[in-house]
Amino acid sequence: MACWTWFALVVGFAVGDPFAWESYHRTEEIVSYLELASVQHPNRLKLEKIKVEGDPLVLPVVTVTDYEASQTDKVDVMMVFGEHARELISAEVGLWLVRTLLRESDAIEEGNEVSDALDRFFPRENRPDSFGTWADALLKHVKITIVPVENPSMRQAVEKGEYCLRGNARGMDLNRNWPFHWDNTTTSGPAPLSEAESRIILKVAKGLPNLQAYVAVHSGEYAVYYPWDHTMVEPTGIPARMGELMSSLSKQCGCNTGPGGKTATYLAFGTAMDYFFEELKVPYSLTFEVYGRSGDGLQAQSSWPVSGKADALVSGKERCLLEFNPENGQMYKEVVVRWVANLLKVADHVAREATSSMHMQKPFLSGEYPSTWGSVFGLGSEKRTQKDPDTTAANSQGDLSGAALVFIFSVPVVGIIALGLYVGHKKNKNSDMQELGKDTQV
Repeated sequence: MACWTWFALVVGFAVGDPFAWESYHRTEEIVSYLELASVQHPNRLKLEKIKVEGDPLVLPVVTVTDYEASQTDKVDVMMVFGEHARELISAEVGLWLVRTLLRESDAIEEGNEVSDALDRFFPRENRPDSFGTWADALLKHVKITIVPVENPSMRQAVEKGEYCLRGNARGMDLNRNWPFHWDNTTTSGPAPLSEAESRIILKVAKGLPNLQAYVAVHSGEYAVYYPWDHTMVEPTGIPARMGELMSSLSKQCGCNTGPGGKTATYLAFGTAMDYFFEELKVPYSLTFEVYGRSGDGLQAQSSWPVSGKADALVSGKERCLLEFNPENGQMYKEVVVRWVANLLKVADHVAREATSSMHMQKPFLSGEYPSTWGSVFGLGSEKRTQKDPDTTAANSQGDLSGAALVFIFSVPVVGIIALGLYVGHKKNKNSDMQELGKDTQV
């Protein structure tokens, strides 16, 4: 199988061909890449090695932003990969996200996948021409803090052939170790936050002053979840524009979206997503499930190629490998491209929301995009409106306002009559625009 990435390594694991080992990366290579990137891109990426008192574990954490732009009012977004060891593809998505943010993603920009991904989000006549262009604009407004591999020692064990491992070195499930609706089980840890990995994640999160989004990336199915995990009841306090974001992400993944417990139809206790939402007050607290061989979670109209259940002849450890990770290079690339796009979309969404609340008093309406992609969040004169029904209505309302004022000052008597007609017209227009605004594409 041809290797499509210059950084890819052939990892000679004992599994039957064809598995896309030439597309995957060892944990040590991911960390080495980040160390090198921090030297080569000092104005865009900072690398820290984080630990907590009482434990020798050290996790690499990178923050990616445009450090040459103003840091005032930047939105913080935190993304965590590689929490469960056997989900190798999670850390791969994280690696390619970093490479995209650094404009070192030529290998996935080749072909039609990126163009198709951008078409799912933006009108073709007014969209970024690449992930890199989109990233350049985003990083002027967003700081993305990335934990590339939360569970490195056990991912390394999977690389050596222990394909079914899920927990950390102590056998604990790191996504059941959080102190919100924690359940005392054999794998949730002896106490909430008993595991160093969880405490490091919390330490990093508490150091982010404007944390608006948290995304944990997993595999095993296709889905995007928001709270709650621990109950099928939906929480109060979900952002008003969460539905808009879910609609956009669903266009990309072709998958189910919604509250975790209600949508997945099983409950999970002591999860990071629920904790971040309730205790840290992170409004966009999400879980991405980026791949499942069976296609669980895909919508009927999804365009994903589905591999189906693992071959009946494959059993034991190899079956775990196939269930959680794309087995060929093309599917690997498809997963990486679509979910990097969705991660960029989350950052885009929260930054636009913050920008609108600070400067615009309203979110962008459908079809409203900056006049150029030099600044994705163009304000005032930099913002332009495309000619579609939604924005044509908005423009006609603005034109009518100007015309009405001129008319009033020119002909006072008739102007009073016109003003009365205009007020009634504007009231109806505002009602129409509110309805149009419910289906906002950002």
